[in-house]
Amino acid sequence: MTPGDNIPEGLDHLAGPDEYSSLLIELARDLPRVAAPLRRAEANRRQKLLSYLRGARFKGVEELLLYLDRVAEIFAGDNRLERAAGLIERLIRDFETAVEATLSGYTGVMSDAMRDVIEIERLLLDFAVEPERLDLWFEADSETRWEKFRPERVRKRLEARGAGEIASSVNRADYAGHSQAVHVTPSPPLVGNRGLEREDTGFFADAGFWEIFEHGGRALVAITAVRMALTGDDDQLAPLDRFRDARTRTQEMQDIALAMLLGPSELRNELGREPTHAELLAHVRRKLANGWGQEEIETTD
Repeated sequence: MTPGDNIPEGLDHLAGPDEYSSLLIELARDLPRVAAPLRRAEANRRQKLLSYLRGARFKGVEELLLYLDRVAEIFAGDNRLERAAGLIERLIRDFETAVEATLSGYTGVMSDAMRDVIEIERLLLDFAVEPERLDLWFEADSETRWEKFRPERVRKRLEARGAGEIASSVNRADYAGHSQAVHVTPSPPLVGNRGLEREDTGFFADAGFWEIFEHGGRALVAITAVRMALTGDDDQLAPLDRFRDARTRTQEMQDIALAMLLGPSELRNELGREPTHAELLAHVRRKLANGWGQEEIETTD
């Protein structure tokens, strides 16, 4: 697929070269190796932006960011919440980073940003369960903060308090999967390779948006929990209908992709032979009907 493919009707005028593209062409004349990945990233960005421009995903991201902007204002203006305001600002930057990285094809950058989001989600839940921990976290020196609030310690504390029953961000497997993408291993991760993704990522082409909406939803749960714990307020601060619609759409695509990826090996074990296309499709339909859990992907923390 090349830039300009799948351009929505009426947007052809946006597909022409701009100043940045012209500068890349000029750079490539003298420094082609430096220019090559920059040109690929720009081509990815242009094509994906044109493809998604009028769809549900950007509308959902818009609502998420507007909601978080409002949350940041409220946290900064409330002396009970202001010490956590920096975490909300960091969430916003993480989601902005993930959008850009998704468009350009640097899904490893997107995955790193979502790993950061998980850590923030868990901290907010920790403060919701035990509000006095917010002051401890904020006032601690770096050594004490790492000892008491490192990701594994927070997760185990939340599990012990039963927070995993209300917030899936406590789930060990998801954070472990993002962590594996950070570490150097013999096999590439499902999502989050270093550098630019391959040109053909198949069902995983939408993976950046799966992550944004999945972790966006979890972050909103954590934000509501900490607001309610510290102030008693739990009202919805801005519309989220488009966000919820986009999240539903991307969750469906994620379920299909995971079923298609992991289905062949599952069926080989079950049938003792290579599955037919019909059997694989039937397997996918069963997975969609029964739900697909993160716990089905083997990971270590």
